[in-house]
Amino acid sequence: MITIVPLFVDDTETFQSAFEEAVHSRCDWIELRLDRALNDLDPFRLLEILAVLDPGDKRLLYTIRTDREGGEISLTDTEYKELVRQLCRLNGLVDVELSRLDHE
Repeated sequence: MITIVPLFVDDTETFQSAFEEAVHSRCDWIELRLDRALNDLDPFRLLEILAVLDPGDKRLLYTIRTDREGGEISLTDTEYKELVRQLCRLNGLVDVELSRLDHE
Protein backbone atom coordinates (compact mmCIF):
# COMPACT_ATOMS: atom_id res chain seq x y z
CA MET A 1 0.00 0.00 0.00
CA ILE A 2 1.20 3.53 -0.82
CA THR A 3 0.46 6.30 1.66
CA ILE A 4 0.18 9.94 0.68
CA VAL A 5 0.18 12.85 3.13
CA PRO A 6 -1.58 15.95 1.73
CA LEU A 7 -0.34 19.36 2.91
CA PHE A 8 -1.54 22.83 2.00
CA VAL A 9 1.54 24.89 1.17
CA ASP A 10 2.22 28.35 2.55
CA ASP A 11 5.26 30.20 3.85
CA THR A 12 4.56 29.81 7.57
CA GLU A 13 6.42 27.89 10.25
CA THR A 14 3.36 25.69 10.60
CA PHE A 15 3.73 24.43 7.03
CA GLN A 16 7.49 23.97 7.44
CA SER A 17 6.92 21.96 10.62
CA ALA A 18 4.20 19.81 9.01
CA PHE A 19 6.42 19.21 5.98
CA GLU A 20 9.33 18.08 8.19
CA GLU A 21 6.97 15.81 10.11
CA ALA A 22 5.80 14.25 6.82
CA VAL A 23 9.40 13.79 5.64
CA HIS A 24 10.19 11.87 8.83
CA SER A 25 6.98 9.86 8.78
CA ARG A 26 6.37 6.46 7.20
CA CYS A 27 4.42 7.89 4.27
CA ASP A 28 5.58 7.27 0.70
CA TRP A 29 4.45 10.50 -0.95
CA ILE A 30 3.85 14.09 0.12
CA GLU A 31 1.12 15.85 -1.83
CA LEU A 32 1.63 19.60 -1.86
CA ARG A 33 -1.69 21.36 -2.38
CA LEU A 34 -0.86 24.69 -3.96
CA ASP A 35 -4.22 26.34 -4.56
CA ARG A 36 -4.51 27.95 -1.12
CA ALA A 37 -0.96 29.32 -1.36
CA LEU A 38 -1.70 30.89 -4.72
CA ASN A 39 -4.38 33.02 -3.07
CA ASP A 40 -1.74 34.54 -0.77
CA LEU A 41 1.61 34.24 -2.54
CA ASP A 42 3.03 35.41 -5.81
CA PRO A 43 3.60 32.33 -8.05
CA PHE A 44 7.34 33.10 -8.19
CA ARG A 45 7.54 33.15 -4.37
CA LEU A 46 5.67 29.85 -4.25
CA LEU A 47 8.11 28.28 -6.73
CA GLU A 48 11.02 29.54 -4.59
CA ILE A 49 9.53 27.84 -1.52
CA LEU A 50 8.99 24.58 -3.42
CA ALA A 51 12.46 24.57 -4.98
CA VAL A 52 14.24 24.45 -1.61
CA LEU A 53 12.08 21.78 0.04
CA ASP A 54 14.02 18.62 0.80
CA PRO A 55 11.66 15.64 0.78
CA GLY A 56 14.35 13.16 1.79
CA ASP A 57 13.34 9.77 0.43
CA LYS A 58 9.72 10.83 -0.15
CA ARG A 59 8.19 11.54 -3.55
CA LEU A 60 6.46 14.86 -4.11
CA LEU A 61 3.15 15.39 -5.87
CA TYR A 62 2.16 18.97 -6.75
CA THR A 63 -1.59 19.55 -6.94
CA ILE A 64 -3.50 22.67 -7.96
CA ARG A 65 -7.26 22.40 -7.53
CA THR A 66 -8.98 25.34 -9.13
CA ASP A 67 -12.45 26.48 -8.19
CA ARG A 68 -13.70 24.40 -11.15
CA GLU A 69 -12.49 21.27 -9.37
CA GLY A 70 -13.55 22.30 -5.87
CA GLY A 71 -10.28 24.00 -5.00
CA GLU A 72 -9.45 27.41 -3.65
CA ILE A 73 -8.07 29.38 -6.63
CA SER A 74 -9.48 30.75 -9.84
CA LEU A 75 -7.07 30.49 -12.79
CA THR A 76 -7.52 30.96 -16.50
CA ASP A 77 -6.48 28.07 -18.73
CA THR A 78 -3.39 30.07 -19.74
CA GLU A 79 -2.40 30.73 -16.10
CA TYR A 80 -2.98 27.07 -15.21
CA LYS A 81 -0.85 25.82 -18.11
CA GLU A 82 2.01 28.18 -17.27
CA LEU A 83 2.00 27.14 -13.64
CA VAL A 84 2.02 23.46 -14.61
CA ARG A 85 4.98 24.12 -16.93
CA GLN A 86 6.89 25.77 -14.07
CA LEU A 87 6.07 22.93 -11.67
CA CYS A 88 7.34 20.36 -14.19
CA ARG A 89 10.80 21.85 -13.71
CA LEU A 90 10.82 20.85 -10.04
CA ASN A 91 11.63 17.48 -8.50
CA GLY A 92 8.38 15.54 -8.29
CA LEU A 93 5.20 14.85 -10.22
CA VAL A 94 2.38 17.21 -11.15
CA ASP A 95 -1.27 16.25 -10.79
CA VAL A 96 -2.81 17.67 -13.97
CA GLU A 97 -6.50 18.20 -14.63
CA LEU A 98 -6.85 16.90 -18.18
CA SER A 99 -9.94 19.00 -18.72
CA ARG A 100 -7.75 22.11 -18.34
CA LEU A 101 -5.23 21.11 -20.99
CA ASP A 102 -5.39 20.66 -24.72
CA HIS A 103 -2.89 18.66 -26.82
CA GLU A 104 -0.01 20.09 -24.76
